[in-house]
Amino acid sequence: MKRRSRRSIPYKIISMGILAALLISGSNYSFAKTEQTSNQSKVNVESIVQKGQEILREQKQKANLDAKNKLGITKADINKATNKPFAPKEKVRLIVELTDEPLMDIKTSVFEEKKKLKTHDQVINQITKKRIKTKLRHQFVRGFNGFSIETEFRNMETIKKIDGVANVSIAKTYSEAMKSSKSIVQAQQVWEELGLKGEGMLVGVVDSGVDYRHKDMVMSDEGKEKAKLTKENIQNKLDETKVDDRWYTDKVPTGYDWADKDDDVLPYESSHGMHVSGTIGANGDEENNGVKGIAPNVQILAEKVFSDNGGGAYEDDIVAGINHAVEMGADVINLSLGSDGGFVGEEDDTVQKAIRLATNNGVLVVAAGGNAYYSTKNDKLSSSKKPYAENPDIGILGSPGVSPFALQVASYENNVVHKPSLKLTTGDEIAFYEPSYLKLKKAMEKGKEYPLVFAGKGSANDYKNIDVKDKIAVVQPDIDLGINSHLQFNVQDKGAKAVIIAPTPKWGDYKESDFSPYSIPAVVTSVKDGKKLINELQNGQSVSAQLSGGLWVQNPNHDEMSDFSSIGAPHTLDFKPEITSPGGGIYSTVFDNQYDVYSGTSMATPHVVGGATLVLQSFYEKGLPKSMNTVLKTKTALMNTSKIEYDPNSNNKIPYSPRKQGQE
Repeated sequence: MKRRSRRSIPYKIISMGILAALLISGSNYSFAKTEQTSNQSKVNVESIVQKGQEILREQKQKANLDAKNKLGITKADINKATNKPFAPKEKVRLIVELTDEPLMDIKTSVFEEKKKLKTHDQVINQITKKRIKTKLRHQFVRGFNGFSIETEFRNMETIKKIDGVANVSIAKTYSEAMKSSKSIVQAQQVWEELGLKGEGMLVGVVDSGVDYRHKDMVMSDEGKEKAKLTKENIQNKLDETKVDDRWYTDKVPTGYDWADKDDDVLPYESSHGMHVSGTIGANGDEENNGVKGIAPNVQILAEKVFSDNGGGAYEDDIVAGINHAVEMGADVINLSLGSDGGFVGEEDDTVQKAIRLATNNGVLVVAAGGNAYYSTKNDKLSSSKKPYAENPDIGILGSPGVSPFALQVASYENNVVHKPSLKLTTGDEIAFYEPSYLKLKKAMEKGKEYPLVFAGKGSANDYKNIDVKDKIAVVQPDIDLGINSHLQFNVQDKGAKAVIIAPTPKWGDYKESDFSPYSIPAVVTSVKDGKKLINELQNGQSVSAQLSGGLWVQNPNHDEMSDFSSIGAPHTLDFKPEITSPGGGIYSTVFDNQYDVYSGTSMATPHVVGGATLVLQSFYEKGLPKSMNTVLKTKTALMNTSKIEYDPNSNNKIPYSPRKQGQE
């Protein structure tokens, strides 16, 4: 199979597939200034919109409480359920909300901020006087007024009773919205015809960190010239923050590790955030398997909220990351994270409050829909039942994307996927699937050829009379490819370097399988390549293999919505998700100058972020201000110019449900 040629591959154009037409035509919006000739025409549109949003928010909160009451669930019940798993002396992270109203404008004076922080000190002093041991994490005055602390669970009720405290809740944790392309949304047409590549734009990536040293994380000369943040102008902003954030590079000017509370934003534990960042704005050489993102000249803020020690991201760290991105001047924020079955409403949800604050200050927040399929589905069990038609309430969309202020993204399968590959001495090059935690390159030296040996079904008996020491076994098991560690250990005991699994037709190409991380690498080929390889070995042909640079192959699930993409709607019946973008089989940058293919709504979200960045750039150049109105226009433009996707199982006659694909 030939390597990918950027001009020859039939990329899937979806969701923002009309992005170029929207920007080039300019027919949907008029930005000409008009003279106001009467007092009536001088009404402040911003204040009307803000008031309307406040009314809607109050109605939603009331509806949420009504729904809880109808279900027979009270707030006390929820707190009781939340508290149940914790032992009295167990360390927990608490969110303490104070009675004073928060500041809503990011440009509020330092004096006003200090007044709010004094009330924090008063409450913290009261906690100390009660001899409660705590560790202060973060303080917030904008969008949410309060702070987060680490303490023993038994102290929660005592803190609730302190004067000035409105509420205390246990900090929720969020996971990366990933299952493990730069898909073209007509981005290249926008680059070539409009010259928009994200110059002067800034995106906050609230995630697991960014490797700013990566060879693809660079800016063009034009990008540097128009960059929003420079080494010279950023210092005043950094001096105003409460943490030791610093300058990194032109591409990634700053950020902070909110989880570990230091300035090291490199993604040691997970490359999730780095993969997301590459899709948004990498500027690599595609002809040499590099990555060029949707907005290659955009700058990226590395708001790291996942700890180097692993685990989920705490909500207070996420809020700190969002607020910092807004303070630094971000135009768009990427939230490729979430918690399944999200509840709409800001009570006991500081992240949704932070999203509202960002929107009010002219920052578009784009969030993942989640990878939970639907409520009766378990992705690990093939026997999971589909929901009954009589019970349509199967929505399981993730929070915080369910916030009415966020643009929530579903996932579609990419047409082509990048796979690692082997070059055979027969002249063929074959692609394969490998789990992200167990790479074939760990067992094979680069440039060295390894003999291949056919070993039947891969059982222990199949290896009795076969020499596989320092070779690679090729097997074709007759059982379902589920958990397959036995295929590894059987041949590991014989000294093999790795095992290649040739799937049968019923399994399909590149079957994603679970292998043991404590054994030798195992990979899965396509049905066609596996069959040909076995025939050659069975006919006595000597075949060896070495690692090669990878291949672009057709995605077995092309033209389909990703099955894992969570279905809507939330309990409020809001229109969620709102838009779909490629998230299945996405090739992008990872830690330490490497690349990998991940899948998930996490991977769909940055495609929308990149496209939204270009739309906003166009709007700014047409004279629109950075405001909530412009954010809402951008969201509307993206949804109204997206394309409806049809289910191939219906011969492309029936569209996917809006609960699955959004407003397509």
